[in-house]
Amino acid sequence: MWNTDFAVNPTCPSENCTWPEFQSLGFCSKCQDVTEASTLYDCDQWTEPDVDDANTIAHGQKYSCPVNTGHGGNGTVAIRYFTKVNAINIPTELVWGLIDMQQAGSFLGVPYPVYVFAHAQLEAESANANITELVRGIRLSRVQECVLSFCLQTYNVSVSSGTPEVHVTSVDYGKRFSSNLPGKSESDLSGNSPFLGYSYSNYVFNNNTSIWAKGENYGNTADFGAAFDRVIDYGLGPLLSDIAAALTKYTLQTSNVNAGGTVMISQAFVKVSWKWLTFPSVLLVAGFIFWMVTVMKNRQHRLGLWKSSILPMLYHSAEDIDAGLDRPGSTAKYAKISQMSQSAEATRVKLEDIMDGRLRLGRNE
Repeated sequence: MWNTDFAVNPTCPSENCTWPEFQSLGFCSKCQDVTEASTLYDCDQWTEPDVDDANTIAHGQKYSCPVNTGHGGNGTVAIRYFTKVNAINIPTELVWGLIDMQQAGSFLGVPYPVYVFAHAQLEAESANANITELVRGIRLSRVQECVLSFCLQTYNVSVSSGTPEVHVTSVDYGKRFSSNLPGKSESDLSGNSPFLGYSYSNYVFNNNTSIWAKGENYGNTADFGAAFDRVIDYGLGPLLSDIAAALTKYTLQTSNVNAGGTVMISQAFVKVSWKWLTFPSVLLVAGFIFWMVTVMKNRQHRLGLWKSSILPMLYHSAEDIDAGLDRPGSTAKYAKISQMSQSAEATRVKLEDIMDGRLRLGRNE
């Protein structure tokens, strides 16, 4: 019950699975503060006992103040007074069971729970010269009630990218009934309320100051053993929640009934949005048409292909183009781009000052 790993992960071979909602029997816990509805009885009636010292050395004079939460069994605040050593034990923490699993009733809205526990915290003055006033001043500081019961849990389970997600969407406590006792109803069943333990503060009388002062705290180990202090430190609510989770995990792991789901397999799909492709497509088709028209016009006029070279502009003037000296088959010099390239590699040029500070590019012979 001190473990913190209560997860039951689903099996998913593809790391992406879904399950329809399903129900499974388990255990649930529920806690509520019932301080306002609780009452501490008879402590205000305590009087200093007059007993023989021999009877109080080992066991002390016991006086009980019951704690009632409004229903269920009482918790017993056991006050022990040791007259020989002038000491008195006053409980500070008390845990007890209000019912057991054979007792009928509804607690915290849960009908017929398996167990109901209560945890009471008590306070008293740290010092008082009058022992009667000290005991009669005991009060409840906080009382918590918790239930542990069967429940029907609705699960929503999925696995995404290998990460499981398990959520409980609803809890139904239902109603418990006995089928193995013919003629007996739930109200006929009864049992004893289990007592779990308590811790107490030891008050000692100081002869020098004539004051009863609070000393060390002690723990009762009758039923819970050394774990009682750990229960108090951990908290009754979180403890029962862990117990319920551990029992539910055990129930799920030992069950031979499986909940089937759907295995999701990733596949690649391409969705085309044609409206975003319309303009690029039109532009591509228009460019292809323009290219075809250019090829046909050049072929019609028997034009040579010079591509993007600037050499024709240097080797031919507009008069040469009008005279047709640049066409394929022409006898004009430098009619081909290859001839122009060879001539350009062998030609040396220079800048010449012609007039008025203007420069021109001339052949360097």
